[in-house]
Amino acid sequence: MRRRVGLLALVLACGGPAAPAPAPLVLPSPSATAGAAPSAPVACLDPWSGGAGNPKLDPRPVDPVALADAQRMPAGPRRDYALARVHFEAHEWVEAAKALRAIAMRNVDSDVGLYAAQLYLDAIDTLGGPAHRRACFDDMERDLPVLAEKYCTSATRDESACRTFARMSTDVSRMIAEEAVTLGRRDRDPARIRAGAERYERLMKTCVTYVKRSCEDFGYDAGVAFGLAGDRASAARVAAFMLDPRNGMSKTVLAARLGCVLGADAGACP
Repeated sequence: MRRRVGLLALVLACGGPAAPAPAPLVLPSPSATAGAAPSAPVACLDPWSGGAGNPKLDPRPVDPVALADAQRMPAGPRRDYALARVHFEAHEWVEAAKALRAIAMRNVDSDVGLYAAQLYLDAIDTLGGPAHRRACFDDMERDLPVLAEKYCTSATRDESACRTFARMSTDVSRMIAEEAVTLGRRDRDPARIRAGAERYERLMKTCVTYVKRSCEDFGYDAGVAFGLAGDRASAARVAAFMLDPRNGMSKTVLAARLGCVLGADAGACP
């Protein structure tokens, strides 16, 4: 259900004397980042404030050469990024994610801002999956549109990164919808199932507007979920949307199947 996305990595140059393991990163104060990032807390990182209990998945030793190189750099975004990268490579995911998010939100005009954004998403993806921090996917869903707005609406936009942001946003939203429907069925909670159905419907319409292909999966899942929630009117609305030729799904097997299941088009059963 979870889809990992390979992200861009920037390799630091090596050289210089060895150094002891790094102390916890000192991040910018909240006042320094005010107005540069969403006000909502980064929920998946809160339980390890200051690095306490930082989970290390497949831990690696800190690279003393990379650390020494970073510490010798002049103060600024590049030094901040290099230090965050040391934590990232050591799989100190929480400390890395905290620093990378701050860098990404505050340095849109610098190339390290984009690198930081991508590695931040990779870090919280790891925390949300192998580390089982479910709140990380909520944080990712909240931050992805903000990052896309910052990095994909300027003349210096990186097309590959913007496609990655869009794909990750879709994947995370689909995963949250799947979870809502699955848990709603388990708990016999129609409201939760309906929430998942509404999310699927939004994904379908966004797909039709911007992607314009392979949108029928979202529509079918939306219609079935509305049916499971006992909301046949909404299910019929989704089926009608899929069967409308203007939306590019009317000739797909899933559109016909949904119409058949709901009785919207009894003769269209595949």
